[in-house]
Amino acid sequence: MKKITFFRFYNSLELLLFHKKINFKSQILIFAFLFLGIFQAKADCTVPNNMNATQFLAFANTCSGTITIPSGITIDMDTSITIPSTIDRIVIKDGGHILWSQNSVTLTLATNSAIVIEDLTVSNNQTDAIGTFDTHPCNNTEKIKIGNVDYSACTGQGNVCVLFSTLIENGGTIQIDPSFNVISGSGNEVCLGPLNIQVVINGYAYGTPTFLWTKISGPGTATFTPDNADITTVNVSTAGTYVFDVQVQVPLSSTCLTTIVTVHRNITIVFRNAVVAGITNNFPGTCNNVVDFNGTATNGSANTTYLWDFGDGSATSTLQNPSHTYNANGDYTVQLTVTDPNGIAPCNTNTITKVISAKDLTPPTITCPTNINVNTDAGICAAAVTIVNPTAT
Repeated sequence: MKKITFFRFYNSLELLLFHKKINFKSQILIFAFLFLGIFQAKADCTVPNNMNATQFLAFANTCSGTITIPSGITIDMDTSITIPSTIDRIVIKDGGHILWSQNSVTLTLATNSAIVIEDLTVSNNQTDAIGTFDTHPCNNTEKIKIGNVDYSACTGQGNVCVLFSTLIENGGTIQIDPSFNVISGSGNEVCLGPLNIQVVINGYAYGTPTFLWTKISGPGTATFTPDNADITTVNVSTAGTYVFDVQVQVPLSSTCLTTIVTVHRNITIVFRNAVVAGITNNFPGTCNNVVDFNGTATNGSANTTYLWDFGDGSATSTLQNPSHTYNANGDYTVQLTVTDPNGIAPCNTNTITKVISAKDLTPPTITCPTNINVNTDAGICAAAVTIVNPTAT
C-alpha cells in the first residue's frame, strides 16, 4: 500500500511539474520541500490519534527525545510495553490520557525516561491524565515501572508505594532537568572553561536524593567538582562534544524508604575554543619612547580584528602590529581586544591588558679627545687623532 501511495504521489507531481512547464531548478526545490516535509512528519513525535499499547510502542520506536500526547488523545494500556531509552520524556497535555483497560498490565519506562503530566486534576483515578477507563476498575496490577522498580500503581491495596493520583498531583514521575549557560546562537554550546551544571528534580520524588556525575564520551578528560551533588563544576581538557551522565537515587516514599529508584539523564554539551589575545612588545626599553607592539589571537580566524588602547589617552589603533610613540617616560597600561566575527559570542572576543615601561634609551653622544691612548680607548672614537705611545722609541 505504501509503494502504491508513493507511486501515485510521484506520478501526480510529475504531471504537475511538466504540464506546468516548471524549470528544472524549480523542480529540484519543490522536490526538496516535499521530501523535507515527509521526513519532518516522520520525525514529529506528537501522537496523531488514539492508540493501543502495541501501536504506541511502535510509534515510540520511530521517535527520539520527547513524545507528546495532546488533548483529546488516549493511549489504551491493554498490554504491557517497555518504552525505549531513546525517549526521555512522555508529555501528557491537558486533556490527553494514558488509561488502563486490562489488569496485570505494566508501562515500563527506561531509567532515563519520565512521564510529565500537565493536567494536575485528580478526580477518582479514572479518566484522569493517567488512570483507567470508566468501564474498568482501578487496581494495583496496573503499574508504572522505572527500570526494574515498581514505581506506581493505580491503587494501593497494601503493596504499592506511590499511587497514580500522587504522580498527577506532582506533575509526573521523577524528572531530571539539567541547566547550564549556553553561548548565543546555540542550544548546547559553551565556551571552553569551567562550566557550572545544576540538576533540578521535578515530578514526584521523595526524600533526599544522591547524585553521581560521570563522563560517557568526549575527546578529552573531564573532572566534576563535586561529583556527588546537584550542582557541579565540570572542567574538560579539550574542546569538542561531550556526553555527561548524572545518576540520581531516591527512596520511593515515606512508607518505602528502603526501596530505591535509580534514574539518570544524559547531557550533551559542545565545548568551543575561545579566542585568546596576546601582547608582546620591545620591553623594557625603547628608543625615543617608540614602542613596537605585536598582537596575537589564538583560535581566531583570518578575519579576526584588533583594537589597541595604548593607555595614554591617544587615539586607538586597529592594526595587528602597531608602533606607538609616548610623549614621556613612564608606565602605561595597554589594552588589546581581539574579536573573531566568524565565532559565536562570547567565545569570539577576548580583552587583555599589559603594563609596559616607556624609557628613552637614545645612545649618548661621545666627544673624542685629540690624543687617545690606543691601549685604553678600545676603538670607541673614530675621529682623526694623534696616537700617543709612551713606549715607542
